[in-house]
Amino acid sequence: MDSPPPRYILNTVPLVDIDELWKGYRPGSVRVQALSGVSLRIERGEFVAIAGPSGSGKSTLLYVIGLLDRPDRGRYLLDGRDVGGLNGRERAHLRNETFGFVFQTFNLLPRATVMTNVLLPTLYARHPVDGKRRAAELIDRVGLTDRVGHRSNELSGGEQQRVAIARALIMNPQILLADEPTGNLDQKTGREILGIFHALHAQGLTVVLVTHDPEVGGIADRSVRLEDGRVTR
Repeated sequence: MDSPPPRYILNTVPLVDIDELWKGYRPGSVRVQALSGVSLRIERGEFVAIAGPSGSGKSTLLYVIGLLDRPDRGRYLLDGRDVGGLNGRERAHLRNETFGFVFQTFNLLPRATVMTNVLLPTLYARHPVDGKRRAAELIDRVGLTDRVGHRSNELSGGEQQRVAIARALIMNPQILLADEPTGNLDQKTGREILGIFHALHAQGLTVVLVTHDPEVGGIADRSVRLEDGRVTR
């Protein structure tokens, strides 16, 4: 008798699984409630836009997902692992190995070269990384090979954002988190940057992008809208 065909069990654990997250701040005498019971799942390979007006909690949610901030309460499972009880050192290592970050203001070292900026995350790696070879490949991938020796303050805004994308990819992250990545760019350059995100997603990278611009949010597979710290759709 022939043996039965093998059974393939798909991994159904979401890459990001957050449940009833609450986060507030007290910048002055009044407490600001940034997140009010947010629940969200993000699967591997998704391109998700987190959209909403200014002050809706978009960036706070992104920072909590990326382990840059802690919620006041709620559950957060990252690839099935509860990250709520991790200490600062454990969170830093997991953050460096799991996420790549792209910010609106680029966050580059202004007097450092393109190569130095891209290599920066490798300084905090727990294991040896063949950084220079990978950095050169990524710099070429974002179209900046001829600018590799330039300081970041000698580059245009679009070029600086390309450097930031290469830096975000240097540790081969599972998730790319982008906070208003086209906010400081002109329309043409913004479209070029979004094209890079599209290409990365097409190659299998999970992308989570924060935006207040409906046109930018429209490029994602799925859009999650926040208003007043709550998911409305």
